Amino acid sequence: MHERLKAMSVGIKDIALQTNVSATTVSQALSGRGRISRKTRERILVATKQLGFFPNVAAKSLVKGCSDVLGIVIRDIESLSTPYVTGIVSGIVDVCDDNEMSTIFARSSYQKHEEPEYLRFAREKRVAGAIVIDQEADVEDLNKLERMAVPVVLIDRKSPRLKFPVVRINYTDAVKRAVSH
Repeated sequence: MHERLKAMSVGIKDIALQTNVSATTVSQALSGRGRISRKTRERILVATKQLGFFPNVAAKSLVKGCSDVLGIVIRDIESLSTPYVTGIVSGIVDVCDDNEMSTIFARSSYQKHEEPEYLRFAREKRVAGAIVIDQEADVEDLNKLERMAVPVVLIDRKSPRLKFPVVRINYTDAVKRAVSH
């Protein structure tokens, strides 16, 4: 446990001291930005391994104003057991993994006197965006996401009261193929 706490406390300033460069240089080297010599960059990378440095995702999200987390809004946990939702979620998670993003699930079902979980996570976790797989999610609550400047994509739901992009199944083509089969 002590070693884990020690590793978690290693920061960019510690690497800067170890390598005799500025914290800005360390930050740029780790993010691949800036004009830093190959030798200095290698020295910094060696020091990160020696000191057991891991980037602080929380600090990074504070600087950016959002995280590398994508929110997935579902009706309830039971909806994950349907093949339709499972297929969609699996695809989302695969793409997020490929793009070094994390996913977080939130339910859209709630008691009317409570705030929906997904509004809370949008505000508290500073999600990069939300994909809503619930056709019954409250229109006013979804519009609150827009006012929070959270990008939203709806799955299989179209409403004139919602101005979000929608990903839908091509039902016409699916019916034609079923009939011809």
